[in-house]
Amino acid sequence: MYRFYLYSKNVQAIKKHNSDPDRTHEAAPNQFTDQTWEEIQASYLTLQPPSDKPSPDIKRHLKEQPDENLADLQKDEPAQSDNIETQAAAVCVPAANPFTWSNITTTNPYPAPVKNQGNCGSCYAFAATQAMTTALSIQKKVNFTVSPQQVVDCDQYDSGCNGGWPTQVFSFAQSAHLMNLGTYPYKAVQGSCKSSSTGYKVSTFGTTTVGSCAAMLVQIAKSPMAVAIYASMSFMSYSTGVFKDSTCPAGSVNHAVYLVGVDSCNNWIIQNSWDVTWGIKGFAKMAANNTCGICNNGGMYVTMA
Repeated sequence: MYRFYLYSKNVQAIKKHNSDPDRTHEAAPNQFTDQTWEEIQASYLTLQPPSDKPSPDIKRHLKEQPDENLADLQKDEPAQSDNIETQAAAVCVPAANPFTWSNITTTNPYPAPVKNQGNCGSCYAFAATQAMTTALSIQKKVNFTVSPQQVVDCDQYDSGCNGGWPTQVFSFAQSAHLMNLGTYPYKAVQGSCKSSSTGYKVSTFGTTTVGSCAAMLVQIAKSPMAVAIYASMSFMSYSTGVFKDSTCPAGSVNHAVYLVGVDSCNNWIIQNSWDVTWGIKGFAKMAANNTCGICNNGGMYVTMA
């Protein structure tokens, strides 16, 4: 009865949202509708941003990537507040180069499909392994799906099902030989670490200028990225449309997703790790600019060895 009560209560909130004439996205019941916000936070939203002073190993490999095209883009970028939390643009600003890495192309013959993290706070592992999987497709032209379970089990920089951070996964993958999802399947629980003496590794990784949406627009034309956002209760019930939420707390992030492109209005196209039953078959559009902190920590990208 309690779950039915929660489901009914959350369905009413969804109906109220969908009746708002000013909404930019639709909501719908899904796998989270019978859960409380506290339960969702504990099980799914456990992203752990690194401290202000990263470990020496992380700091040595982390870099901000300058670009000759960034200055022109920044001329058109809205001014950022001190806490770099800005809301989405109210009108469409046509994108110079709408683009997505989620399609099969000559450049990207093996795009990473949508996955499901299950009842495990491993969003960071999925965002990072999806980025590495697509980097292998783009850079090596190989169909190799990096196992998020290997990260959950073996990455000592992070905390398994209790959260972590994508660049720390990249640092782990500089020394560990990565294993394929087919040979190291996902279990949604932390288990014993398995290792391999052969396999792909990360060569280098970096992050775009922190707080700059313009820098992310430059980088997305070169590669997909792992990004951090604040996933609100409204985000949990997202179904379609362009997501906006003015209630996202300034400066806070709690969830990692895989940024695959921008649409014709510079809205961000993200791939989530909550299965194809969520959003637009596992994807979502987030409104242009710094919606729910998507630009706060920059975009995290990788080169494979």
